[in-house]
Amino acid sequence: MLTPDDIRKQAIKRYPKVIDLHFRGEPIFPIEFRFGRVSAQEGLIAINREVQLLLSAAEGPGRSGYKVSMQARKFRDLSEQTVPNRVWFDDLTSYLGFIGKIREFLQLEKDIAAFGETACADGIGEWAKRNAKTLLQRLSPEQGRALGLAVSALHTNPMPECFAREIPLAEVSGKFIEVNIHLIARILREVGSPAFDKDRGISPHEKLGLLTPNRLVRYRILAVGELDSGLALDTFLRPQSVDRVFIVENLRSYLTFPDLKCALAIYGEGRAAETLSGVGWLQKVELHYWGDMDPHGYSILSNLRKAFPHCQSFMMDQRAWDTYATRPDFRYTCAKIGNPDYSELSDSEQMGALESNSCGYGVEQEQIPLISVRSMLDAE
Repeated sequence: MLTPDDIRKQAIKRYPKVIDLHFRGEPIFPIEFRFGRVSAQEGLIAINREVQLLLSAAEGPGRSGYKVSMQARKFRDLSEQTVPNRVWFDDLTSYLGFIGKIREFLQLEKDIAAFGETACADGIGEWAKRNAKTLLQRLSPEQGRALGLAVSALHTNPMPECFAREIPLAEVSGKFIEVNIHLIARILREVGSPAFDKDRGISPHEKLGLLTPNRLVRYRILAVGELDSGLALDTFLRPQSVDRVFIVENLRSYLTFPDLKCALAIYGEGRAAETLSGVGWLQKVELHYWGDMDPHGYSILSNLRKAFPHCQSFMMDQRAWDTYATRPDFRYTCAKIGNPDYSELSDSEQMGALESNSCGYGVEQEQIPLISVRSMLDAE
């Protein structure tokens, strides 16, 4: 039989889908939960205890919760018992109250309204309704107006050929467009704005006609005796014989990454997605990302996949999480992220990402022994 904690976990997991259906105007409720068969083998005391626990978190006066219907059932070797036969939420208020999302939901409604009011591009209102789940995952609370202003500024002045921070947005940080460049580019592309040129360059900056500073890329050819090197981004060409690339987020792990034939390591430096999205030849090699198994590391991986969908994670899947995150000597307390964007993660990667962001702990890649890294490479 399900416990209230089981129901809460399942209800939270369904939250993005509920948001999606609500703003599309599609039916959502009732939301029902399968709670399994009540077995006589548990014994009368255990059955009664589980039933009372289930009922204790059900909807009641002044309390949001699920509803429970009961039925009489005969058990072999037990007297007739009244047990649950259905558990469900029948309205949005009860559902949101039970999972503690009322305030977040109301803020999302305000942000979507503010976004639609300030963004002047045609079709923005419909886009927002169809993509409320995306805005929930990728837009920080209270930034709906800022997003609308950014979209409008680029839509009304396409291809500005300036830096993103030079675009004036009233009472909005100059960093906003840079931080949300992938979301802004997606919106302008999907509403058919002239501000997005699909045939221009690779990075979202290029497609929006925005300038970017020429950054340096720090890299290592993973062959015996090769040293740490650096090049300007626009001169970073694919070395001969390299057909495999590892983007390694932290410095020590980058510097000590094992030797490997026909491979190259790039120092991610916390800005891998932002820095490397315009390096076109990375589309043509086997690409891996290795970062911390914490909310920020998984977020970087998800953002990197927007530019490189073929990118594979390295030592960040469920197997790696189960191996290291369950051990106190590898875990550390980390900062959580509000509404992280994990939309590009696999199911295996999302498990660690969601648990890390929920519980506030993670695994730094520097803590993973090099012998384990070498073994993983040899096993591939």
